[in-house]
Amino acid sequence: MNTRCLLAGLGLLLLPSIAHAQDCMNLVDAVDSIAAALAEVEIDRAQEVADQAIHQLECQEQPVNTVMLTGLFQLAGAVAAFNGETTDAEQAFARAVAISPTTPIDAVYGGDVEQLYQQVQRRLLDESGGSLLLSGSARAWLDGRQVTMGQPVDVVVGHHLLQWQEDDGPMQAREIRVAAMETRQLTLGVVDPDAQRRQRSVAPPSSGRGSAGTALLIGGGAGVVVGGVLLGLASGAQSAFFREEDPTALAGIQARNHALALSGISLLAAGAGTAGVSFFVQDAPGVRVGFTF
Repeated sequence: MNTRCLLAGLGLLLLPSIAHAQDCMNLVDAVDSIAAALAEVEIDRAQEVADQAIHQLECQEQPVNTVMLTGLFQLAGAVAAFNGETTDAEQAFARAVAISPTTPIDAVYGGDVEQLYQQVQRRLLDESGGSLLLSGSARAWLDGRQVTMGQPVDVVVGHHLLQWQEDDGPMQAREIRVAAMETRQLTLGVVDPDAQRRQRSVAPPSSGRGSAGTALLIGGGAGVVVGGVLLGLASGAQSAFFREEDPTALAGIQARNHALALSGISLLAAGAGTAGVSFFVQDAPGVRVGFTF
């Protein structure tokens, strides 16, 4: 009887974490849902999904995809701008720039949105950057990019998503903010003093740059693929526009085509930009795994 009560109690304790994992929105699903809402010209629904996805970034069970993360904040900012919420748009754009500083936003979003994004981008890139120094036994990822313990990571000022995992334990995450000229130091997992001394005295191997660049290249390729799929759907919608005989249906088809093209081109741009950075990381001597922009 006592054993059954104990097992029942453990089950109740585990239920919240299981439900939490099941309810956590995948980034690819989020971007797809936002694109679908835009396709139906449901701006409020697109805003709702974007807010939900951003709120659930810390419950992701795997390292996030950098391209998808950038695309999420670009889409969220564009949707906020369409709603006239300039402050929210600037905040979302700042996150996108902090994640992928050199990635542009496509002009297809409209001149006002592009101008706002470029203003935020110039402002952040003109500021002095900060750095992040991690220690401990855990594996860590910053905005989806794996970070090597003991090696400083140069970052654009602003908010970043830090994820870490120790051995086979659950993925953990938190949002951190790095200020200009700040060196943020965090310990994740168990600290090994001997390993810390070795990290300070031994230069990082050059092979680390290739691995990081390869990861970025794969992430960029994922964005290009997803963007291509969305553009393919937009092309199909355009064909449907010319085949449609009911005049009342043309406006909806045209809106769907435009929204899919917006999302597809945005992810293509983000994917190509991230893949381009991967070659820079692989080939440039002395570039740290933290990705200096």
